[in-house]
Amino acid sequence: DAANRHPGPRFFVRLDRRGLKGRVNTQEMERTLGAFVVDAIRAAGGSPTVSFADPDVIFLLETVGEAAGLCVIPRALRLASPLLKVR
Repeated sequence: DAANRHPGPRFFVRLDRRGLKGRVNTQEMERTLGAFVVDAIRAAGGSPTVSFADPDVIFLLETVGEAAGLCVIPRALRLASPLLKVR
């Protein structure tokens, strides 16, 4: 039940897209990927929250044409790296 669930992380998904103009909508893709993350964390018993203000983790995806990469940035790394900025 909800009382026994582990608290989930506060997170957001950011997509930095280069290429695929007209084929991929950045905001729609961020929402879709965010929903996937929420579902996965809930399936594991967590209770995630989307938060743009001081998130526990940022999922940063970057596409170059049809290639893609993923970076998972925890709060500790973000705070320890002043040059690391996610728009």
